[in-house]
Amino acid sequence: MRLPFFILVVAFTQSSLAQLPANMYGDTANAPFYHGVTSGDPLADQVIIWTKISSSAAIEKVFWELSVYPDFSWINKRDSVVVDASTDFTVKVDVTGLSPSTIYYYRFKDEQGRYSATGTTRTAPLSTDVLSHMRFAVVSCTSVYSGFFNGYKRISERNDIDFVMHLGDYIYDFVDEDEEVRVPSPYPSVPSNLQEWRDRHAYYLLDPDLRAARQQHPWIAIWDNHDLSNIGAPDFDASIQAFYEYLPVRISDPSDSSKLWRKFSYGALMEVYMIDMYTKKDIDLITPTDYHILGQEQDYWLKTELSASTARWKIIGNQKMVAGWSVIGLPSWFPGDGTYLTTSSWDGWDVARDELLLYLKDNAINNVVFMSGDSHVTLVADLSDDPYDPGNYSGSSGAGSIACEFLPTSLTRGNFDEMGISSALLPLATSLSNTANPNHVHAEFVSHGYGIVDVDPDTLVAELWYSDILNQTNIESFSEGYYVLNGMNHWERSTLSTPSASKDTLYLLSNRDILSNRIVAYPIPTSNAIHVSISDEQGQSAIQIHSLEVYNLANGKMVKRKTLRNSEQSVYMDVSDLTSGTFALVIYDDKKEKVGSIKFVKISD
Repeated sequence: MRLPFFILVVAFTQSSLAQLPANMYGDTANAPFYHGVTSGDPLADQVIIWTKISSSAAIEKVFWELSVYPDFSWINKRDSVVVDASTDFTVKVDVTGLSPSTIYYYRFKDEQGRYSATGTTRTAPLSTDVLSHMRFAVVSCTSVYSGFFNGYKRISERNDIDFVMHLGDYIYDFVDEDEEVRVPSPYPSVPSNLQEWRDRHAYYLLDPDLRAARQQHPWIAIWDNHDLSNIGAPDFDASIQAFYEYLPVRISDPSDSSKLWRKFSYGALMEVYMIDMYTKKDIDLITPTDYHILGQEQDYWLKTELSASTARWKIIGNQKMVAGWSVIGLPSWFPGDGTYLTTSSWDGWDVARDELLLYLKDNAINNVVFMSGDSHVTLVADLSDDPYDPGNYSGSSGAGSIACEFLPTSLTRGNFDEMGISSALLPLATSLSNTANPNHVHAEFVSHGYGIVDVDPDTLVAELWYSDILNQTNIESFSEGYYVLNGMNHWERSTLSTPSASKDTLYLLSNRDILSNRIVAYPIPTSNAIHVSISDEQGQSAIQIHSLEVYNLANGKMVKRKTLRNSEQSVYMDVSDLTSGTFALVIYDDKKEKVGSIKFVKISD
């Protein structure tokens, strides 16, 4: 027996039938998987897939399957899992044995044969792969009570991003009384135990736009203060448990689930380091009087990884603003304490911040870009150990900057206008703030939305995308783009008035072109070689390959051929001598019959 849906939608309260605000409803078309599906923490050979089955039974057996085909005409992986109330009937599977740089489709099924929605995910490339282009979305501060999730919907509609990076405050423990846009009845209270934290997560998933963003892309997420109870509170561990149950986040250390930090490799192009300054601050001393913001263990891990990295770009995802934000001398109506905008950011741990930045400088670690959230404003900033000293840093050129920071605004949480600051004062507020903070390349205080980060070997572009939060809309606006060049460590002072070109969908969609053959080919794009095999329904190499032909799609001519003396199940094809471009690889089996083809992109070294 399963819970009727009218009970399910009142998960946040057990006392009475709720009145749901606009655009809040479960996925009844895929009952009993009302809360949708998602995936996350992609590696080259594995990814987490997730759903929740609504049930009043003691246990539920849930089947899952994963395929390179959206119609599941053959299955790469399948299995089942038994869930119960100990995980709130959430299903979280870390699927292993996958191919790198591959789109997969996944779904779940109950014992009565009813299916969930179909999710789309992508594995990461091999750490040694040479890539020409990566692209991801950055989002934070997503209160369902403060507005409509139009930004999530727009993210779900993009087909050229590799993952969504969420930097915390994915859920909110409270309703801001100045931002009551979509508030259910009864009025939500602050969670205080495990079930209430679970119910808050489940309530959020009644929003179809959040479900869509989770369904269409793998997520890489971290928590922040509103995702968890207060540190040391009786329900703090419970809030962490609920976070892991509802988010596709891998527990890197089962003995200590508070260790959230982890790394993701995207070939030689970039590495992503997700860190946690929220739960690890104020534990270890960095000087006799100053505390670490990351703690000694995490700080050592991050520095070791950065020093060892051979990737072109090093992306650090963290919860709080890294750049200093001085409000000294600003009018009393400007937010802050008279010295800083907020000391809950890295401004509250200035010694630890400077120590990390100087480590980057002293060890010549270049191309470090921090992604940040929490502040509910847009900020594009250079990072310097002393940005207020013109002998140490130049605000006009960026000279002296050690690293960069990109802080897209909140998706829905209130910023300066919701705080009651008059619109007439906003231009003055921006001007005064920029004068007081020379490392702020761009600051904007009222818009809501998300960021798109576009990465190639020469340039990292940070784009600002804004949308309304007070009404449902399909309209979003591109504000502008900022960019940093390889090796420069500061944002260029010129801006981009148009979005960067969409990512080559051959990389993201190559497996959609496979019709009847189970081809595994990677890496795509490639600069040197392609590894090719053809698998059976269990994902094992099965078909013997006799020869391969490469055709230039620009003119249709065959440019390369490889014939094997003895047929093999897995073949290495050298394409280093080809010019950059788009090609088709045609495969023949040991009967010399064509068994399939796949497109690939050849890039220069």
